[in-house]
Amino acid sequence: MDDVKLGSLDLQFDFNGCTVRDFCEVFQIDHATARYLFEYRLESMHVFKFQQLLKLKGVTEESLQTWCFPKSAVEPDAALQKSLQLEPDKLAPLSKLLESASKVSEATGCLLTTRMGHKILQFPETETIFEKLAAEVPEFMNVTQDDLLELKTRPANMQVTQFEANELLFAPAGALYLTALLSPGKINPSSLKLWQSVASEVRRRYPPKVFINNHAVVTENDVAFDCPQCHLRIVIDKAGIDMNIHCPRCKVRLTVPQETTSISSFKTPEQLAAGA
Repeated sequence: MDDVKLGSLDLQFDFNGCTVRDFCEVFQIDHATARYLFEYRLESMHVFKFQQLLKLKGVTEESLQTWCFPKSAVEPDAALQKSLQLEPDKLAPLSKLLESASKVSEATGCLLTTRMGHKILQFPETETIFEKLAAEVPEFMNVTQDDLLELKTRPANMQVTQFEANELLFAPAGALYLTALLSPGKINPSSLKLWQSVASEVRRRYPPKVFINNHAVVTENDVAFDCPQCHLRIVIDKAGIDMNIHCPRCKVRLTVPQETTSISSFKTPEQLAAGA
């Protein structure tokens, strides 16, 4: 059906390790509910079964089914493929979509990676600049607002920044990242809309899956805390208290705290949205 083969681990996320950003960007959960889920799993220390979540407001059997057993697209996005000058009635290979999107938007090329920078697919394949880019994807995705180019039309979650003599467009695509490299001035409302549509198609074909890892349970001999930069939940033996370590996700240097930290109170999505 497609020319891209992804290992299941590239698309799977442990619920007990998901951050608010993961819930929002990867699983497309609204921000208020994402914060609610994040606070609940911190307070619970470890969610053992998804059925536990059904007691939370906003979580249904249908939403759990979508998160745990997502369905991959088997039919083409006719409108997108037609806009890329591809046959609309036949599911085009993903490599062909990226190649066509690059040509239509006059991009130097594009790159598809996992969220940790593992390269899946790139166009054109001979561009050595992508080797450096792939290695720096996590760092680029953590750029501050001050580093972003001023684009009033930039869609939510998409990032635009500078990379050498080019402009770099990041579009979250579920468990993957889609990156387009364009010459200065080539990023405009039309190209943004195009790459957002391509990113949506990537996610539709390769939807993320959430699971529960019951091997990472916090015991009385462990300390659990969040990385202050990327908010990844870290569990480590108490023997590591006061040690300096690097976050497994964003690599920031941090010190293991004396005790487990958690959020002491819950708020409903409605309260969070209202700023209560």
